[in-house]
Amino acid sequence: MSAHRRVQSDPTLTCVVRPRGEGSFDALLLRHAEGGSASVVERRRVAAEAIGSWLSASNPATRLVLLPASATICRLYRLPPNLPLDQTRQALMLQAESHLLGGVPPHRTSVGLLPRQEGGAMVGVLLAWSEKSMVEVPPGSGWRVVPEPLALLSIGSSDGEPRLLAFADERDGSIALHLRLGDRMLLRATCETPDAGEDWDRAVRRAVAETVLAAGVDGVETKRLSEQVGSRSTRADGVLAVGLDEARPEFAGIGADDPIGRLLAASAHAAKGDLRELVTITPQAPVEAKPAIQQAIDSAIATITSPSGAIRVAVVAILLAALVPIAAAGVRVAILRAKLPDPEAFEQSMRQSEQQLAVYRELEEQAWPMMKILGDLSNCMPEAIEVDSMVVGHGEPVTIKGTAKPEGAASGADAILEMERRMRATQIFDKITKRWDPPDARGVYEFIISADVARPTSRTRFAEAEDFAAKSLAERRYGPSARPAGAAKDEAGPVVDSPADLPAAPPEVVATAPDGSSGEMAETPLVPPTAAAQAGEGSSSASTTPERGIGRRKPNPEAGASGGGRAVEVPQWSEAVSAVSFTDDEIESLSKAEAQAALGRVSRARQSPGLDDDAKARLKDLFDKLLRRVREAP
Repeated sequence: MSAHRRVQSDPTLTCVVRPRGEGSFDALLLRHAEGGSASVVERRRVAAEAIGSWLSASNPATRLVLLPASATICRLYRLPPNLPLDQTRQALMLQAESHLLGGVPPHRTSVGLLPRQEGGAMVGVLLAWSEKSMVEVPPGSGWRVVPEPLALLSIGSSDGEPRLLAFADERDGSIALHLRLGDRMLLRATCETPDAGEDWDRAVRRAVAETVLAAGVDGVETKRLSEQVGSRSTRADGVLAVGLDEARPEFAGIGADDPIGRLLAASAHAAKGDLRELVTITPQAPVEAKPAIQQAIDSAIATITSPSGAIRVAVVAILLAALVPIAAAGVRVAILRAKLPDPEAFEQSMRQSEQQLAVYRELEEQAWPMMKILGDLSNCMPEAIEVDSMVVGHGEPVTIKGTAKPEGAASGADAILEMERRMRATQIFDKITKRWDPPDARGVYEFIISADVARPTSRTRFAEAEDFAAKSLAERRYGPSARPAGAAKDEAGPVVDSPADLPAAPPEVVATAPDGSSGEMAETPLVPPTAAAQAGEGSSSASTTPERGIGRRKPNPEAGASGGGRAVEVPQWSEAVSAVSFTDDEIESLSKAEAQAALGRVSRARQSPGLDDDAKARLKDLFDKLLRRVREAP
């Protein structure tokens, strides 16, 4: 069994490489000891494909690439000495950005302050690796870039003596220069091409002279410094170096005749010394750690965009498109079966409900529940109201004519207003209008109230004090003892029987049919709720029992002549049909009240048993004429 063990990097080792071209590098491996000294572990030339295997044995923690001066942008900035450090850094960043103008990405740029010399000004340095420069970098990650001018700056003189450091490679024409003149410092990276017939030494000397003259040095000093190119220079492998053999610190194991090795060691010194904050340039932009969700999304996108992944996604999509609707339908059917075990019974009940609703809608459009409306109107009337006449017609306003008498501290006008309030509260009636005459000497008001029936089928829950079905008029006036011994309660309301004392003369109520024809008319005597049920078997309205109001009460079979109650006698109008007769002139001369009274008598006559067809036709014609007179009379 084999196991892979990760080798820990060695923090004391530093590897520096410099590209030579043709896929090879000059390499140097250093070991740093405590106190800042360093010794050479290995100095060699290695191919690009062999660097990984060479470093795997030692695994150095620091890995540096020496950037040629021909690929380096280098600038020095003198800054005001008395500014705070943060303001000095801001001023340096502004100058660096104004020089680069966004032409170099941040990971290829290094900006920082040089260590302050005693009595000297603050100096900032800008180092950048242009994207146009193609420099070979070893494979792998963790490499940092050190420009050649920064390597010279790390080993430059600090005693103030004018000493020139230069490194020039004839193969690519790169020249790196560093010179300190008193409190002034020069740092330059350039690229020179020798003129025709000019040797490389003369080209380097010319670059030194141009740099010194541009700094304002006189001609004598310029000539002396340019002559150092020949007197203090070292040549090896196409490289001309000036002053590197005299620079400090010394690196054990690197001879004076190896200027490339010395520059590699100077790069390591820059990364470990005072200038380490400037060694920040990297070949690749740093990759920010992504959240796990983002990594999963990126991985999914990469998988989908690949050919095999796209095929798998297409197959899965086809399967989902085919199976998901079937599965969803199955789940839906299972849920419906769990909620509805017997769908046939439910369908039948729903069909019956729809049929009933259709019937109710048709009935609401064609006819009103007259007995319910009359019951609602009776519950809206205070006890101080006495009705003389009431007209209810399908599609027409309800008209109530009567008197209101004072009761206790309340006047008759208060009773009329209370009736209006109750009618509005039911939400059945709308557009209620009222008018009354001045009261007579007894304080009794004669009034007329009309209202539209907005919602005839709406159910209203009346308070017990207003509901005559819950508490009859006799119980209100005479107490619970007024209820006969045989009285009982039904499901719709509490009281189903009437007391013995009934009002004597009931007023007349006329209900008109939807189409206004006399053949659809019905007349019902309006009596207090306690007497409504005792209209008996002779009344046609007693065949049905509405929910509340006049027709709600059921007759008490024990409350006959021996039950203490007085039954309302319904005469046999069949014998008196012939007596009901009006001519057209007589009908035109009737007032509205007289026409309403005559209409009531004719209506009762039409309800008499045993009428033949001729009598029914005559009474219907007479009923239509009287009804027309009621509507037209002022």
